[in-house]
Amino acid sequence: MKKLIAPICFLMLACGSKKESPTEVANRYCELEKKMTKATSEPERDKIKTEMDNFEKNVNEEYGKDEEFMKKLDEEISECEDSSNNVDYDGD
Repeated sequence: MKKLIAPICFLMLACGSKKESPTEVANRYCELEKKMTKATSEPERDKIKTEMDNFEKNVNEEYGKDEEFMKKLDEEISECEDSSNNVDYDGD
């Protein structure tokens, strides 16, 4: 029984719904932006684009109803995008 306690505790921590700050989420997004900037091939860009799309989907699912959080997140991401020369990876 004791052998099960540690793995269960670990799973609870790993699967727990730890809320991140808007700054933490924006930093993760900015890291993806940096990876996109450094990508040298179309397949690499496609892979990163998929990561970004999944990240955005997960953020919207987790925080989308929190208007204050999303507003702050938008501000933080705008700063990141401004610093990366507003590169548009969607082709829009």
